[in-house]
Amino acid sequence: MSFEDGRSAEVPEELDQIYGPSAIRYRIDNETEIYTGKLHVDAVGKFEAAHPELEPALASGDLTLEEGFITTKGRFVNANEALEIAHKSKQLREGIIQRRSRLLSTDLKDSEK
Repeated sequence: MSFEDGRSAEVPEELDQIYGPSAIRYRIDNETEIYTGKLHVDAVGKFEAAHPELEPALASGDLTLEEGFITTKGRFVNANEALEIAHKSKQLREGIIQRRSRLLSTDLKDSEK
């Protein structure tokens, strides 16, 4: 429903927010897996436990893991996009400079918990 001046009477969609833990995404061929942890290093530990056969490739740099976060809408977003989302939704701790290029898990207000 909209008014004659073009305004909408619909409630705006809820703002996407960064939800909880850090995440890493692993892709190989057509497979994608996401692991989460309080910090990205915790997520990497879960990945390594699940795929010990890939540890040499990870150590040598032949395999890379994408660091990011999960949003309240269930999307995996890289750390650059996560910084934008956290800034727009006012989730950054006091003193965090939004001009940085990427979000760290410790930048979020509730990361101290």
